[in-house]
Amino acid sequence: MTCRLIGRSYEASCVKAVERAVEVAGEVALDAAADFPVGLAFGPAPLLLTDDVSYGLPPDAYAHAVHNEYLVDDLHKIGELARSATHVGILSQAPDQLLETSQRARTILPELGLRYEARVACVVDGQCWGIIAMFRGGDTEDFSSADAALLHALSAPLAAGLRTSWRSSCPRSS
Repeated sequence: MTCRLIGRSYEASCVKAVERAVEVAGEVALDAAADFPVGLAFGPAPLLLTDDVSYGLPPDAYAHAVHNEYLVDDLHKIGELARSATHVGILSQAPDQLLETSQRARTILPELGLRYEARVACVVDGQCWGIIAMFRGGDTEDFSSADAALLHALSAPLAAGLRTSWRSSCPRSS
C-alpha cells in the first residue's frame, strides 16, 4: 500500500485520521475484488486531490492518472460523477463511440495490464470528499451492475467519513 498526503503540513492526528479514512475506501475496493484499488481524498477545495492510498499500482501510474484527470478530456471525470445521480461510472459501459476516444481505456489501462475500471465519487450533502477507482485485469470479469449498486450505496457513508476525518482532525499546523 502506498499513502501520499500531498503538499501539506498537518498534525499527526490529522495524518492518521485522513490515512484511515482513505484506507477504508481502499478496503472497500479490495472487498469488491479489484486487482488494483485506489482511494483518493479531497479537501474542502472543490475537487482538488489531496491524498491517496493505492494498492499495487506503480508510482508513475499515479502521475499519469492525475494528468488524465485534470488535463485530458475523458470519461467519468470526478466532477461528472459527483454531479451524476449514481456517482458511479463503469468504463466499459460507456458507449463504444466514447470508449474508443478514452485515453484511459486506450493507453493508461493497457500499459498497466488492466482491462476494466469502475469509479465512484464519494458525495454527501452535494460535496465530493473522495473517489474510489478500481481496476481489474487479466482474465477477471468486468464490473457488474451489482458492483455499481454497492458502490452507489457506499458513496455517501464514505464521503461522510472522509468529511468527518478532515474536519475533526485537521487543523492546519503552523
